Amino acid sequence: ILKDFEKEILSRNTKQVESSTSNLVYQAKLFIIDNLSKSMTLKDIADHLHISERHLSRLFNQELGQSFTTFIRKERIRKAGILLSDSNIPIKDIAEQTGFSSVHYFTNVFSSEMDMPPGQFRERFRHQNLIQN
Repeated sequence: ILKDFEKEILSRNTKQVESSTSNLVYQAKLFIIDNLSKSMTLKDIADHLHISERHLSRLFNQELGQSFTTFIRKERIRKAGILLSDSNIPIKDIAEQTGFSSVHYFTNVFSSEMDMPPGQFRERFRHQNLIQN
């Protein structure tokens, strides 16, 4: 009985650690999504969560299978895709709202991620709601 009890305690402790790290990644993701228009560094997010940059970087790689910068880039492109398909907001404004430093940089990143420039994406997917929030 004691061994079974020990296994149960160890299992609970492991689940608590897993849920606390998942919670940290969840909190980081929320912070990033809420601040996409701003310039963000790993340090900014780590400071917000009161953890080290190294620990946060490790969590992104372990739990999401991607780096912090990759996650931010993909979130910015995802949000830009939604805005392009569901609004008439000028591309320049979408670039600003999604945290890109210039329209040229936004167009390059968007084109490489989506295999088409933002204007073409807008024409092709306008009002189709193909990108999920």
